[in-house]
Amino acid sequence: MQNNREVLKAIDGETSMLTAIAVIQDALVGQLEAAPEDPSTALEAAALLDRVIRERQWQCQPGSPAYTAAAHAISGLISEALTMLIDRLDDYAQAAELVGRTDVDAISNAENLESVVRGVVLGTVLRRPALDALVLLAQQHFAQQLSRGRGTNGAG
Repeated sequence: MQNNREVLKAIDGETSMLTAIAVIQDALVGQLEAAPEDPSTALEAAALLDRVIRERQWQCQPGSPAYTAAAHAISGLISEALTMLIDRLDDYAQAAELVGRTDVDAISNAENLESVVRGVVLGTVLRRPALDALVLLAQQHFAQQLSRGRGTNGAG
């Protein structure tokens, strides 16, 4: 697989932490199995993503697999008319910024490039399910609060 070779090349070669992270991210995102998208939906998703990136002043590569994955995910929200989530895109970006900063801070003092790669790869792969589970727990918490506020017992 091409991605694995690129990751190994990044570990073995003299490369910067930034380059290593970019190569690893590309490998982690992989190839998207994109369903055919409506061109207008894809353009709307890209415009929304570009706005978020511009407003947050993120330095990103528009052609990167991570950008493509984000645009595809936003396109899916648009296609499903999930306006209540699209309207909160800035809130999701704020949460993502905190996670991204935390990830990079965690590996910033790594002893060597191999430790950086290990931290990025294993950290990302293992953090994803942990973060998703924490989000589910937070949803339970806030749903209970909402339920109590509406006078229901939350049992179901």
